[in-house]
Amino acid sequence: MPAAQERGRIHPSAYIHPSAIIGDDVIIGPDVKVHEFTTVRKGSLLCAGAQVGFNCEVTAAFVGEDAVLGRRIGINRTILGARTHLSANVTVAAIKMTTDMRTPDREVITCTTTGLYRTGTTQFGAVIGDDTQTGNNISIGPGAAIGRCCQIASGVTLAIRTIPDNCMVTFPHTAAGLGIRHPCDDRRRRAPVPAFWSGAQARSTGPPPAVARRRSGHWEPTCRPLPAAW
Repeated sequence: MPAAQERGRIHPSAYIHPSAIIGDDVIIGPDVKVHEFTTVRKGSLLCAGAQVGFNCEVTAAFVGEDAVLGRRIGINRTILGARTHLSANVTVAAIKMTTDMRTPDREVITCTTTGLYRTGTTQFGAVIGDDTQTGNNISIGPGAAIGRCCQIASGVTLAIRTIPDNCMVTFPHTAAGLGIRHPCDDRRRRAPVPAFWSGAQARSTGPPPAVARRRSGHWEPTCRPLPAAW
């Protein structure tokens, strides 16, 4: 770390805990805080005011201004927007399952409403938009793209999906997407979940069983726009 400071890669106002490990070719901006037992690996950029909590691992990632990584966060080759907040035990993976995970050979793709898009690389995590918040115990990527001002509830798993701006993603999104019977299924197995389900579609056609769940006698989409006042 002293060598990095001599090269001007770590701003003097940044706080780096003595137990933290800072790799080569890392840039740390003003007022950044890196806490105990955290590792920031080669190629990462922490913008001004970012906070990286206890026992995190940041690998070749861009962390936006005033973003907060709680405890035990692992992000790999990921872009975090400004003021994003990842609570605890959130993992963003960057490679797809393959025969030998040490040498990934499958290109990461992203699924959008207009089709599939190639990233051109075998290692890419996710893009998470400004002001997005997550709960705990969440797995994201590879190839996920989450819009601005979203909320990702605890227990969700997202990969190769696109979530529009101002959406909330809840746990049944995962259960239905895997074809797993959920306690609220009324004993019916559901079809795979599409990339997302908008509130406008739900109001005009009614949510199909694949993306809806029953709560207090009412159907709700598992990925729905946040209220305008949020």
